[in-house]
Amino acid sequence: MQPLDLLDESACPREAREKRRVLLLAKCLSRRRDLVEMFSSYAILCACPERNHINVVGFKLFGLLSRASIEEVAVLTPDGSMHCVQLHYVVEELARAFGFRRRHMVVERGSIVEVPLEAVKTSRFLSRVAKLLARLSEP
Repeated sequence: MQPLDLLDESACPREAREKRRVLLLAKCLSRRRDLVEMFSSYAILCACPERNHINVVGFKLFGLLSRASIEEVAVLTPDGSMHCVQLHYVVEELARAFGFRRRHMVVERGSIVEVPLEAVKTSRFLSRVAKLLARLSEP
């Protein structure tokens, strides 16, 4: 299965309507056949927030979610990408409006790491991260 480019597709690709589960995959990972094959039960849509503004990506996802009964959106990006982390944030924002299940994952040194929802939320707030780090450095 070839991942589809989110911005090149119609408002609601047939595969997303049928599978009702979407994997939002960072475009830079779309050539990793091993990763793509692991998510065959998902409609795989690629996006690159380095190439396209996150508001465009988010609005396109909004259109898809408005037209289909999507049960789950998963996000898979490289760990540490300052651009791709935005994909996690936009899915969290959309989940507030649509109420779908979500999963967040990153690829670190070739392995997939599941990221708790609270970690995604916390990472948006640098003051919270600073407080957590301060607690870790306490004796």
